[in-house]
Amino acid sequence: DSCIDPSQHQPITLIMAPIRVLVAGDVNGQVAKLYKRVANVQKKSGNFDVLLCSGSFFGDDGFADDSWPKYVSGELQVPITTYILGPTTDGQKTKYGKAQRGGDLCENVMYLGQQGVYVMPNGLKLAYLSGVFDPAVHAIEDRPEPRVGYSKADVDALVNFAERPSYTGVDVFLTSKWPSAVCQGAPAPPSDARAAGSIDPGAAAAAKALRPRYHLASGGPGVYYERAPYCNNIPGLPPRNITRFFGLGAVGNAGKEKWLYAFNCEPMSTLEVSELVGQRPSETTGNPYGTGTQGGAVRPTTNSFFFGEQRARGPEGGPHKRRRQDNGHGAAPRPGPRPPTGPCWFCLGGPDVEKHLVTSIGKQVYLALAKGGLTADHVMILPIQHIPSTLALEEGEILQEIEAYKTALREFFKSQGKACVMWERNVRSQHLQLQVCPIPEDKASGVADAMREHGLTLSPNFKWEELDDATTGVRDVFRDLSGGKDPPYFHAMLPDGTQMLHRVDRGFPLQFGRAVMAGPRILNAPDRVDWKLCKVEKDVEAAYAKEFRAAFKPFDPSLK
Repeated sequence: DSCIDPSQHQPITLIMAPIRVLVAGDVNGQVAKLYKRVANVQKKSGNFDVLLCSGSFFGDDGFADDSWPKYVSGELQVPITTYILGPTTDGQKTKYGKAQRGGDLCENVMYLGQQGVYVMPNGLKLAYLSGVFDPAVHAIEDRPEPRVGYSKADVDALVNFAERPSYTGVDVFLTSKWPSAVCQGAPAPPSDARAAGSIDPGAAAAAKALRPRYHLASGGPGVYYERAPYCNNIPGLPPRNITRFFGLGAVGNAGKEKWLYAFNCEPMSTLEVSELVGQRPSETTGNPYGTGTQGGAVRPTTNSFFFGEQRARGPEGGPHKRRRQDNGHGAAPRPGPRPPTGPCWFCLGGPDVEKHLVTSIGKQVYLALAKGGLTADHVMILPIQHIPSTLALEEGEILQEIEAYKTALREFFKSQGKACVMWERNVRSQHLQLQVCPIPEDKASGVADAMREHGLTLSPNFKWEELDDATTGVRDVFRDLSGGKDPPYFHAMLPDGTQMLHRVDRGFPLQFGRAVMAGPRILNAPDRVDWKLCKVEKDVEAAYAKEFRAAFKPFDPSLK
């Protein structure tokens, strides 16, 4: 079996030694030069845990030196886990291939996405904003990713994330450009005066709200600049951590400006509050972006550039607009997706998604390991945008791509001597999640009876509808849906093609599907019903995802 069996692995307790971080400025396609320098540094100083690349990873026209295709093909191995930002010119877009919203460009090089907050397997919490400020398109939200010019909604998503009562901060904030006004109030200006005039209000607004421990950027005049630390305190509120800003030069720049910086960072999740706020160097300055309700220094005068003033309602900060159209059967159009009522853990472009669990990204759909999965290869098929249920889908590419993933997963598990059960629970669920759980092939014939038996434990009147054949789905049952209703249901797709539908009319256990699978007829693992009791450390999750990704690669529809 090419996938890890969690029963054979004891949970690993992470020992949070300081994380050794390398940061590079604009790579501009000089990939060989970058990794040669990294190799030399590691040979001299020991291995580092991660390399963060601010600014542009590729040249303005999409240039990458001859080593890049070899890294992509696997002929060469990237020597360190590397996280990069998105394109800053149209010419760079082609280099991101199918990783439009984030994902691996090659082994060990991951594009983070347009914006978000990513918790690395080592515990380091990284916020990021890709792209540049372009006032001509800044207010236009309905643009495909990756966006060269980030949108107001991208910045709003980060600002609003930081305004939540539960927000505790981030270790690192990575941006493509220097934020506006970052030099304001600094005792020593950068070596090139042009840097002080950097105009990137989005990076500034997000930095002010996120109050990162480290803000790392590149671009602009390409000079190295280590700003004096600045404080994030607001009168009347508890003390906060300071922020250190570093601007880096471009890889191999002629002026010999520093372009590779190293530092150690203990994840803030391992530190006491007193440790975070207690040490303040004597050269610490006030906040360059202002405090409290001020901060006018970083806000352009045009209202459309103000950030964080309206809650983002979707993964891109606004509702997804859909055209009303006939569904082909003369029925009323299906209702459009309802916006999330709170944080959504499954919108791939949002700040809450755990990207280390993602195993495949298609055009409109992605695949991710289930957190606290029933097995190590228990996965979910999810739409990239915020769509609450199958009923909210329209005919077209998303449905076709979901079917492609379903077919691929059945073939993948069959090649391992397994069957798989799929189910959707449209009960107290904000985002469509199609659960896919592999089971032993000899247990497949018992799934329908297990479903019926478990239903009867809830109520003697528990009813199932068996759909006529494999071509009939839940959308057909609710075809005449109108009036904006989105009825609750549980829909299971069995290995033999049978589909079972339960219309929920009263309380329904959220773990119903897991309880059936974990029962004695199927996996006989009663301790795995509650996903929260099955969670493992993030480095174990990352290992599961890596092995699944490699094993699934020959079947992955996103690669065909």
